Amino acid sequence: MRSITLHREWRQYAKFKQGHYTRNLIGFDEKFTILLLCWERGQMSPIHDHAGSNCWVKVLEGELQETVYDINADGQTVSERSVVTYHPPGVTYICGA
Repeated sequence: MRSITLHREWRQYAKFKQGHYTRNLIGFDEKFTILLLCWERGQMSPIHDHAGSNCWVKVLEGELQETVYDINADGQTVSERSVVTYHPPGVTYICGA
């Protein structure tokens, strides 16, 4: 029964947009921000870094594929370092150092 209640609690924040993933604010204070990111099937985030921010990611529904890249010596191109797929209740940590 508790898992059904939790699903209802986070589901109210789940907003989807055709053609682009969404970042839905759940709460924040001076030390943290909680966002619910929503992708429709096949949507992707652009390659990006976390600019000094650290974050935990937990998959609540569906699956998430994370691809990590290294910047090549030319400073312009990237090479794929790793690909990991997460399923509920998969959790990962991203260090944006």
